Amino acid sequence: MTFLFVVSFSVYGIGNYISASKSPSMGYIISASPFLGIIVFYLLDVMYGGRVRVRLNNLYPYMLVYILSGVWSLFYSLHRGLPDITLFTVIGRSLLVALPYHAFLILYAYNQRRSEEFLPKMIFYSLTLLLFVNILGYGAGLSNQGHNIEGRVNLPFFGGLYSAASVLVVMSLMLIWRMRKVWWSNPVRMSGYTAFLLVNMLFLYLINSRLTLMIFAAMLVLIFFGGIRSIAVYWVSFFMIPLLLNLSILVYQVLSLPVFASIMQRVDYENVTSFSGRSFLWEIGLAWIVDDRRGLLFGNGFQGQYFLGILREIAMLWNPRTPDKMHFHSSSLEILFNQGLFGFVPFAIVLFKLFKRYREKYLKDRPAGILFFGLVYLMFDLQVSSFVYLDGLGSLVLALIAAGVTVKEPVVASQPEPELVEMNALA
Repeated sequence: MTFLFVVSFSVYGIGNYISASKSPSMGYIISASPFLGIIVFYLLDVMYGGRVRVRLNNLYPYMLVYILSGVWSLFYSLHRGLPDITLFTVIGRSLLVALPYHAFLILYAYNQRRSEEFLPKMIFYSLTLLLFVNILGYGAGLSNQGHNIEGRVNLPFFGGLYSAASVLVVMSLMLIWRMRKVWWSNPVRMSGYTAFLLVNMLFLYLINSRLTLMIFAAMLVLIFFGGIRSIAVYWVSFFMIPLLLNLSILVYQVLSLPVFASIMQRVDYENVTSFSGRSFLWEIGLAWIVDDRRGLLFGNGFQGQYFLGILREIAMLWNPRTPDKMHFHSSSLEILFNQGLFGFVPFAIVLFKLFKRYREKYLKDRPAGILFFGLVYLMFDLQVSSFVYLDGLGSLVLALIAAGVTVKEPVVASQPEPELVEMNALA
């Protein structure tokens, strides 16, 4: 089971490549296969008398409603006639939305008796293997078939440039968490972590996703000055889009500084202040919330903006051949627009509960606290990219983080006091 988990992100990535280059439905099935394997293993174990049971807490209903709302949005858009989707692709994608979280629950249940450091290590190994497989594929001449930009490194088995950059940031934050632990006490391990971090930084530079680099830089500031400990971080991330829209000129002035301009490579006033055109999409999404609100309760279905036509003018400017593919470039707006309050409210509650629980683990210096930095990054990133939407790689990482605090921790039986033991023996 642990082996299936370690290879799961890599298999997901290969399936992603097949979805974009050959057959979407086949790619989705391949991506979902490791998670299906974990669930089948568990069911067989239960049938043959296995003692492991998955005991869940009150976070599970919120995650389940959120997941089901995503599946519902796919079938609803199929019913409404969204172009380029079929029953087979919807079924395959629905499996990829629903299975990973439940597979991760089983994974945590089976490893509860191990050291708390075990699964965070396996998570890092799994992401490292995904990066290694991508580097091998890139070295073999493959490039990303879903989203690539000329002049940048387009690793083949990620969902796109931003997906690759986000995984590198999550891994780098896990490395930084570990570096805090060893610092000068273990020079050999510190050297290894530093080398790995530098490799990640090199790929981040070559991929050159400005928004990802901006969020990463903000994360480093929060970590260094201790601001990441504050509960206010959740609310700042929640309102990130309005903040960015109002602070766009300040962002440009900061990025224009020589140290950032040399890293970002592309610092143009119009491009930066519009966040590569995303601000137009975000403003339309915010206007829909304020003035329109069609489908607000249960959503407009996957790619619901196609049915309402609110992004059609921008789509015709940017990509007139496939106007149905235009989206908000914001996971939070996509969830609210496509899945409605029925999906968005449980999602927001899940994020708040995750932030509180992993913040507590981080403050108590527990091994699972290594995931806290990555969680906070996802909370900011999901506002400005689709990395965490539906079956994106970020949604799998978030499901994995959620599973870690959904499975109830085993109850450790308290040992009787020595005096009571003696009294019982005399009796």
